[in-house]
Amino acid sequence: MGMSNKEAVRKAVTDTTIVGAGGILNTEQSRVFIETVRESTALTQIVRTVSMGSSSMEIDKVGIGSRIARAMAENDTTHVNYLRSPQHGKITLTAKKYGLPWALTEEVIEDNIEGESYEDRVARLMASQFGLDIEDLGINGDTVYSGAAPTATMTTSIDGTTDPIDVVCSGGITGFPRTGTSGYIQIESELLKYETVDTATNTFKNCARAQNGTTIASHTQPKTVTWVRHGLIGDQDGWLKKMYSGGANYLDLSAINTGDIEKGHFFQIMRNLPSQYRRGGALARLRWLMSVNQASIWREYLTNRGTPAGDAPLVGNDVGAMRPLGVPIVTVPSLPDDTIVLTDPMNLILGIRRRIKVKSTDMALESVMQDLRYYNVTMRLAFQLEEVNAVSFGDGLNA
Repeated sequence: MGMSNKEAVRKAVTDTTIVGAGGILNTEQSRVFIETVRESTALTQIVRTVSMGSSSMEIDKVGIGSRIARAMAENDTTHVNYLRSPQHGKITLTAKKYGLPWALTEEVIEDNIEGESYEDRVARLMASQFGLDIEDLGINGDTVYSGAAPTATMTTSIDGTTDPIDVVCSGGITGFPRTGTSGYIQIESELLKYETVDTATNTFKNCARAQNGTTIASHTQPKTVTWVRHGLIGDQDGWLKKMYSGGANYLDLSAINTGDIEKGHFFQIMRNLPSQYRRGGALARLRWLMSVNQASIWREYLTNRGTPAGDAPLVGNDVGAMRPLGVPIVTVPSLPDDTIVLTDPMNLILGIRRRIKVKSTDMALESVMQDLRYYNVTMRLAFQLEEVNAVSFGDGLNA
């Protein structure tokens, strides 16, 4: 009897014969592992996934355009000179390498009630986390500058005890990445992780202090605040950054109802999408991408309506509520709370290099001396938009 998918993934992660052969998964194991990673999030299950045979590859894209048909008279032969062809193009995927290392003590494995199967369970949890991190990178990836990192000047002093804090700066901080949960700033020798960037008040919100081995310290204003590229998010541009830089159809959502979500936001975003992407079969493939928090605010907005439809979200019967203008909402935890994206998810391309490596050892010097087992999973990933004009999106919503 053949192995189930779950058993194949477990074998791919833990089988020492695979590790002994260099830890490179075969074609079938790679396929199963990729499926496991994709199933970790709703978004990675519906985007277009390309299995890359090399670290860089080109894929074809094709379009038709509009109004290419023409009227014809009886015995009309002029159409011979009116031949039309599809519009072809190329999309380049360049995969970059990412790793997820972890370690377990022999005592944890031996003393755990699950025994050796605990090792397998942790490996599966790590694979799932890899999927969550891929979504985060795909949404929020932002390399920002190739040169000097952006800086600002804080306007209030910071004590040496409070954690977390808001860091308020003078002047604009629009040059900083507008990513949630992935930004780092440095003030003197202390590294802080900010949750969001509020460009209206020039504030880094909810900064967790003393990151990466640094210590909490007092800082008197004015001190320079420097952005520090994150080891994951700062490595390549994700889909959202490509929407901004590539010229996707953008709306300032704060200009509608002062940023409080309402039906007008959905209507305007839909109208901002070119008509060829919102009619017929194309309309059926569209999805709203929203954060979990903003989807909850939308539900709350609907409950204010004095109709049966307003009561439905309160009792969990909100299938219609989660299909504004007939388009389903897909909640994406990594998406910034102030943002809504409308597109066909297959327009978002995730490239995964097939040569996935899963390595484990308990024979290295550190393993023997510390009684540890070390593990590492490495993958190479790429993100692209197939058609930037097929995206309508906006930011500026209140959260």
